[in-house]
Amino acid sequence: MSKAIKVFKTTALALVILICCGVIGLCSVFAVTQSSRDARIALIEYGDTDLSAKNVILMIGDGMGVNHIATAKTDRGVDSLYMESLALRQGQVETFSFSDNVTDSAAAGTALSCGVKVTNGRIAYSMGANITNMTEFAASLNKATGVIATETPTGATPASFTAHAKDRGLTDEIANCQITGNVDVIMGAGKEYFDGKKDLMSANGVAYYNSLDVVRNESGEGRYIACFDQIDTGTGTDAAPTLAELCLAAIDSLEKRSDENGFFLMIEASHIDKESHSNDFDGMVDQLMAFDRAVKAVVEWAAADGDTVVMVTADHETGKLQNDPNPGDDSFKSGQHTANNVYYFMYCKQDETLPDVIDNTQICMFLRNVMENNAALTGALPQAA
Repeated sequence: MSKAIKVFKTTALALVILICCGVIGLCSVFAVTQSSRDARIALIEYGDTDLSAKNVILMIGDGMGVNHIATAKTDRGVDSLYMESLALRQGQVETFSFSDNVTDSAAAGTALSCGVKVTNGRIAYSMGANITNMTEFAASLNKATGVIATETPTGATPASFTAHAKDRGLTDEIANCQITGNVDVIMGAGKEYFDGKKDLMSANGVAYYNSLDVVRNESGEGRYIACFDQIDTGTGTDAAPTLAELCLAAIDSLEKRSDENGFFLMIEASHIDKESHSNDFDGMVDQLMAFDRAVKAVVEWAAADGDTVVMVTADHETGKLQNDPNPGDDSFKSGQHTANNVYYFMYCKQDETLPDVIDNTQICMFLRNVMENNAALTGALPQAA
């Protein structure tokens, strides 16, 4: 069985050589940042893991930097968030993209989903070709697959796990990929947009739900998309559920669709980023705490299950947030993304040594390796021709 984690270093360096030798026109685009990125790429060396799990869950706090967590704790008067308190391992993640030290959500989502550095704006797409995303990889191992976001599922991060596009702004193309693809469960906001896709969903045998109660009682057969007007940060309702409620409903749906091969699920708290872009500190904390409650619900389920790996991270930092003793809107020093590192947290049934600082592509490769190891045990690993 080939081990995917070692692939990134070779691939990244090959791409750099290709650019220098054959794609001269692109060199000027990278002139400012190429040297620093090459130095960091050269340091990326992460070996195989023997860790195996039936289910893999990746949770992403969009825009959630180190100081987002620190200031949320200060604001709420707590010593730690749930995501920190039970993590078996934690460290930091570098987030630079192929084209810039500062990534966007498309390139960062693609790195986490595909294990490849791409130009900002690309959705599981590079050098004129689609790249295998995480749900496609998991499906090749006969796992059920699901994606949740608190934004419309066509947003850059959920799109990177469910679609392919040359540009993140190609919303209809992304939605069509999601509807005609093979992801079992897709959930998010964006009801108004997906209401316009009912005919296409029906033509492709995709059920469409707008009620949490309906989702909880669905049959477990076929694919579905569930969209709501919004994902609530409070107590939630049938028409506007919380992220934690969606997570548990999705897990139940995926368990109905999986067997001994298990499932892969990606969960994104999209609006930590959006509130940070707006420099709305209270709004950001509300979104982050709702995400932390979702992490609690998922990790407690995983602990009871006993055969699930959960990783929590962010795609990038947004807002250049400062760790002030009395944080507020003025603690943001930017309305944009930054190159600051973000955290990763890991929860699983056995200890696994991870480097203190890793690249975002390594999260993808690590989780794929976990899934491959499980597939080898269950006989689901695809055989070479």
